[in-house]
Amino acid sequence: MKKVPTAIAALMLLALLCCGAAAEDVTGDWYAEAYGMVAKMTLNADGTYLLDMGGSTDGTWVLEGETLIVDKGTEYESAFAYDAEAQMLNMADELVFGREELVAWAPAAVRAEAELDDFEGIWSATNVDAFGALLPVDAAGVYMDALITGASVSVTINFIEPETFEGEGAMEGNALKLHVPAKDEYSEDSDFTVYALEDGMIAITTELFSEPATFYLEQPMILE
Repeated sequence: MKKVPTAIAALMLLALLCCGAAAEDVTGDWYAEAYGMVAKMTLNADGTYLLDMGGSTDGTWVLEGETLIVDKGTEYESAFAYDAEAQMLNMADELVFGREELVAWAPAAVRAEAELDDFEGIWSATNVDAFGALLPVDAAGVYMDALITGASVSVTINFIEPETFEGEGAMEGNALKLHVPAKDEYSEDSDFTVYALEDGMIAITTELFSEPATFYLEQPMILE
């Protein structure tokens, strides 16, 4: 007669333990939007994590009550309030992670064929791929605007202060290319290659501080 209550008690205890474990199971992937980018944080069962947000960083994590602490005991230590019911990790409302997968912006493919008319218009950059990261221009702090009329190309890059490059370009295959000679002995030649993308945007490749960079531009205004 005593075995039944004991068995029931054991099952109830097991259920409570399982529910507690589930409530504290923070391992797996977490997603957040920050500075126009998608951040993905993967918490591994061995107490390590990987954060991918433009670039990748890693470290360790520990759950203390309802607080998730990453890189505890280091200068990079950060704390997140863990809400098991809502499945949220909240760092003072500055960076809020949830379980719902978010997809980072990615550029469309380059058109295999393009004509001058495909580049016509006033363009403004939304994203830039430079120094190993694809970022919104606001996050990168560097901007680009372009005016293309026929083969005439004017490109303005604004980083600290604006600088404009302009001249007559030429079609080479599916791209419009512009070469701008150095203005003086203290500067260098500049080259820009413009591609039409399948979604109607354009991509302009050039160099920033001798490093390759690609700007992705949309057309807020169409020339008549």
